[in-house]
Amino acid sequence: MKKTILITLVAVTSVWFGCSKKTDVTPLTPATATVADLTGKWNGTKIIITDTVNNATHTITETFNPGDIYLQFNSDGTGLTGGSIEENTFTYTVSGGAVHLSSAGQAGDYIILDITKTTLTFNVKTKGEDEIFYLSK
Repeated sequence: MKKTILITLVAVTSVWFGCSKKTDVTPLTPATATVADLTGKWNGTKIIITDTVNNATHTITETFNPGDIYLQFNSDGTGLTGGSIEENTFTYTVSGGAVHLSSAGQAGDYIILDITKTTLTFNVKTKGEDEIFYLSK
């Protein structure tokens, strides 16, 4: 009887410790973001555009309904913009906290400000404008 209890205890303990093995998971941050983290369809929720003209700063905030504007990042480094805007294809890479996007002969770096599994915020600076895009899955 004691032998059966001892064998059962060893078996349960082995299963318990075998299943509680810790895995080393890197936290998702802008600096650690990869193509796999971006893969999927991201709906635009808001954009804040700040521009400076003749030393005067203007800020415009626009919100979007789901599907109005989206970015589809594919796992092979290609993608599609769409919604109420004209559809365009693009290619992209991710490194060092930025998404380098190329489309129709133009290219730009989108700096990732924040990323989770369901939200993405990035910044792009163009001639005289600072744009912050908010997206969600």
